[in-house]
Amino acid sequence: MKKNILIVLLLIKCGISYSGVPKPIKVRIEYEIGKPLDPDCKGLGICYIISAGSRATSPGYLEYDNNIAICYLSKAEMSEDDLNDFEKNDFIPIDDDFKLSSDLVSQLLLKPDSFIPKGVYSINSDSEFYIIRFPIEQ
Repeated sequence: MKKNILIVLLLIKCGISYSGVPKPIKVRIEYEIGKPLDPDCKGLGICYIISAGSRATSPGYLEYDNNIAICYLSKAEMSEDDLNDFEKNDFIPIDDDFKLSSDLVSQLLLKPDSFIPKGVYSINSDSEFYIIRFPIEQ
């Protein structure tokens, strides 16, 4: 017990805090809205999501925590057709399991074959983003 108190006091003195709860991982992303099986990637769905790397700007970001990915898709970066699709729909369909790109898998510290399972997912929004919560299967 004395040892634990000593460690906590040392961490406080050094300005280090640890809550014991890991923070979500946040990654800048680039994406394309549409059906992956459509040759022109048209419709409501997700054709791809990749890491934007170290680029200063990107059209969105993803937060990952506890097998849930929350995608924030920038309204300002969407085409007029995509904005209309999102405004008219409360859900986004993922018609087939969506395998995550290797760069996202690496940055999110996931297993290599991680994916978003097929399903229908709620679309929420705020003033800047459309927000979609996806489970991640590993």
